[in-house]
Amino acid sequence: MQNALLTELPNDQSSSTESMSRYIQLDGWIFEVKNIKAKRIKEKGKPHDAVANLCVNGAQANVDGYMSLNGEGFSQKDHQAFMTLLKQLDIAEVQFDT
Repeated sequence: MQNALLTELPNDQSSSTESMSRYIQLDGWIFEVKNIKAKRIKEKGKPHDAVANLCVNGAQANVDGYMSLNGEGFSQKDHQAFMTLLKQLDIAEVQFDT
């Protein structure tokens, strides 16, 4: 497991597409995305080989609970995928406890 790392997200939009709202309003209810379960799948239709949890609190997020089937660590490619998602959700800071 890595030590906790607090990362501020970059301001550039180089790898980011449009932003996504964390709030959805339906029939008098407002739904807020607070927890996300992430699964790494190398090929569509195949089983996942790693999971992680993402908890959102305001403009901050915490990524934890990373586990992989083969014991490999959280890679730079994994890190970049989470950073791209968090940028799309307008999250300003993230802490990785992986």
